[in-house]
Order: sequence, then structure tokens, then C-alpha cells
Amino acid sequence: MKGNIWRRAAASALSLALAISLLPPLPTDAATSTAPKLNIMLDPGHDAHHGGTHYGSLEEHVVTFKIAEYCKAALDGYNVNVYMTRDSMACPFPGSKQMEDLAARVQKAVHTGCSAYISFHINDTVSRRGNGATVYYQTADYRPDLSALSGGLASAIEDRLCALGLRRCGVFAAYSKTEKNPDGSAADDFKVIRESKYYGIPAVLIEHAYMVADNSYLSSEDALRRLGEADAAAIISYYGLEKTSAIREQLKTEYQGAFDARYYADSYPDLFATFGYDADSLLQHYLICGLREGRVASPVFDVNYYRTTYPDLAAAFGDDLSAYARHFALCGMREGRAGNGAFDVAGYMSRYPDLTAAFGADTMLYYLHYIACGYYEGRDAGPSGEAVPEVASGAEEESAQDGQ
Repeated sequence: MKGNIWRRAAASALSLALAISLLPPLPTDAATSTAPKLNIMLDPGHDAHHGGTHYGSLEEHVVTFKIAEYCKAALDGYNVNVYMTRDSMACPFPGSKQMEDLAARVQKAVHTGCSAYISFHINDTVSRRGNGATVYYQTADYRPDLSALSGGLASAIEDRLCALGLRRCGVFAAYSKTEKNPDGSAADDFKVIRESKYYGIPAVLIEHAYMVADNSYLSSEDALRRLGEADAAAIISYYGLEKTSAIREQLKTEYQGAFDARYYADSYPDLFATFGYDADSLLQHYLICGLREGRVASPVFDVNYYRTTYPDLAAAFGDDLSAYARHFALCGMREGRAGNGAFDVAGYMSRYPDLTAAFGADTMLYYLHYIACGYYEGRDAGPSGEAVPEVASGAEEESAQDGQ
């Protein structure tokens, strides 16, 4: 999709960095249930009646719907209400013309009290040369406050998409040649962005990639999932969204041992510069980006080592990297499995009587002790040649599938 006149503008993102402790206290259930939630509208561009671009077997309205669904799933459990302009491939407003359909989509955001409108698209081009991600936001000539808000969100989304390896095509405001704002200035070119502005809603339109040049990339379901999750990560970061208390507690359990916020932040200066020691944001980055980038978030776990060392896990989990991290947290440590080549639980158990007196044969506690204390105390975690003591309570009966 193309506007008629493009104007590049520098968008200044809102500062969201907060100095918090490594393990911030969780909000109470009461506080979580009464806290106001942000309402956002996800708009999968086009539909089966109002078709977009297509190439080969790919159609824009199908691709955008999948990306939006993945984005919505990634936002599940956060303090945000997520709505969709359509819930299938069919036109959400049967019998409407294209401009009527677009206006009705914005009206749905108005009626549900949404504070953000995010439209999902795939770029069209007659050339194979064009590729990469582009994000459009609201112009500044009318309602500059909305331009600043939508511009910051657009920049955050562009950054996340380009972190996946997509070429950075830029963040733009698109002006119409014919439409005018109430003050007489040139209006936004995109209908949904223009209509959203008139109702006081910040809006962005994401051209995730090019249908022709990026066709092989867009043909991968995994790539579509990562695009949706990258959009979600930008929304979470920009608006400072938080997991509800129950979800946050579950995440700590599911990934403890495989992920440690302090270690992750200290190991990667770029992450510390962005997130500090914000455990929730760091975990979100690890699950969406870090695992696939091969980043290590714990002194006792490396997902690539774990995956290649244990064929039974590779057979069970395949390319689902987060499943390996969950297995290590829920099963692997109790089974005495090696999470990386540096930490040997048998050696750690046999070398320190103070730990065996405290932890007995519970191997999981040795891993967690090393993460929290032993690593920073400089304790020796290398192999000693001694076998891991047998773990009680039938842990040997757990299978790889238990970690899912």
C-alpha cells in the first residue's frame, strides 16, 4: 500500500525505563483486578471481500489475520483488553464498500473504548527489489499529540520487526493529496489512521514485509508467529504492560533455572541499557527474541547445548525452543540433566558439604543455589567424576513430555 505524498518525521518514543529491583514484589490479586486496563484494537487488514495484495499462494488478508492472532495470543495475560476488527476471513461488515468497511472498523474501536488502533498489512510492489518493514503513524499538522503517541509506538514496532532481521524501511507519516483535516491542513492518507485521529485514538499501520520480495519469508508459519510476537513485544514495552499476578508467578515457575534476570541483564549490555533489571521485560525478550538469537540467560542453562545433548528432548520438542527451557525448569534439574557444559551438578553436590547438609539429594536446589549465590561467590561447578545421588519421589518416571 502506498500513499501519495510521504513525509518522514522523527518519532520520539516515550521513556518507559524504571529503576526496579531484581525481583519486584508481585501485585496483589485485588490490585490487579481493579487496575484499569488499556483497550487496543488489532485490525487485520482487508478480508475475503475487500482483498489486498497477493502473490503465489499468499493472500494479504490471510497473512494479516494470522499475524494479528499471534499478536493477540502473545498479549494474553497482560493488563490489556485486546479486540479484533474481524474474527474470520469474511468481511466483518457484509455488504459494505471498502471505505465503508474501513470506517466501520474504526467505529468498532470507538465503541469499545480503545486507546490504540493497530492495522496489520503486507506491502505491495511491482518490483522484486522492495523488501523489509515499514510503519506509518499519524501526521502532526492536526492533533500533534496523537502524532507523538502514534509515532512513538510506530518506532517501537519498527525496532522489534527489524530485530528479526527484516530490512529497516522506516517510520513515516503519509499525507493525502485530496483529504483535508477540519483545520484545512492535509489529512492522513490512510483511511483508518485518519478516522482514528478524528476520534482521538492514536493509530499506526504496519507494513510487515513485501509480498513479492519477502514471499518465501511470509510463507513460513513460524515467521508469521514471530512477526505477531514482535508486534506484541513492542506494545508491551511501549505501554509498560504487566503480566497479571497469576501469570507472572506461573512464568517464574515455568522458566526458573533456565532464566535469571540478573544474569541476563549483566551478560548483555544492550539489554541492560533497554530494560535495566526489569525481570518481566527481560523474560519477555528472552522468550520472543533471546532464545532464537542463541542468547544465554542463566549460568546453568544454554538451550542449544540442552537440545543437542539430549536426543529424547529433540524428538519431543523439535524447534520449540521455549519447550526446552520449560523442561529444564520443570523436569531437567530434578533429573540432574546438564543444562550447559559449565555446570556439573554432581561435582557441585560432592564438593560442598554445607550444601549437601542443606539440600540433601534434591538436585534442583543445587542448580538454583548456584544461580543465586554460587556463581557470584566463585564456587567451583566443574565435574568431579562422582555420580549424581538418586533423587527420591519417583522423579525418574518423568518424561520429556512432562515439561510441556
